[in-house]
Amino acid sequence: MNSMCFSGPSFLGMLIFYLVPFGVVIYYSFIAGVVDNSFVGLKNYIAVFNNAAFRTAAKNTAVFTGLAVPLAVVLSMLLALMLEARIPGKSQFRTCFLSPMMVPIASIIPDLAGAVPFERRRQRIPHGLRRGQDRLAEILTTAWSSSSACSSGKTSAIT
Repeated sequence: MNSMCFSGPSFLGMLIFYLVPFGVVIYYSFIAGVVDNSFVGLKNYIAVFNNAAFRTAAKNTAVFTGLAVPLAVVLSMLLALMLEARIPGKSQFRTCFLSPMMVPIASIIPDLAGAVPFERRRQRIPHGLRRGQDRLAEILTTAWSSSSACSSGKTSAIT
């Protein structure tokens, strides 16, 4: 009973801030709208999957995840090994390597992509990068930042 006094607030918080909103979202997904509470079944889901913008967003998310996550894992492992290796200039390397943790990723991407990170048209972005280049810049920047965060956690306990 004593342990429930300590874990009770966590369970209550999870219920209020996670489970109840999740249930509300599921409920709203099966009705026509907030004002019209008529049951529509899977019609909302069919409409979402038939939406071209949703399919494009899902494809972009899959491509980004499929490239950035493995790249971040490989970079994390390689850079963690390099941080622990006996190499000249180890402290300078650590400074350069850990610097992305001090700069939010959201402030870097607009600079790389000319303040327009996502371009829908196939024409050239003024003062920026082409469509494929901005996607590549975003993936590489995110992987670099993620690998720094992953590796620094591993090496901070060692050094």
